[in-house]
Amino acid sequence: MVAMVGDDLFGQNYLENLKSNNVDISFVGVSKEAATGVAPIVVDDAGVAAHWCYLLFAHHCTL
Repeated sequence: MVAMVGDDLFGQNYLENLKSNNVDISFVGVSKEAATGVAPIVVDDAGVAAHWCYLLFAHHCTL
């Protein structure tokens, strides 16, 4: 996995979750300048998903 998270609570939680699921995070960077991007998904009883994206971090994402 190649990714970047922010140095914030979301980023820390993502990294802990990935590690606990045996995902190699050696290529996941941590940015002190940008927040972690978040895209919550809510699924209703009929299985219809609603998505919201928090893209404040997007201008920092480059490979």
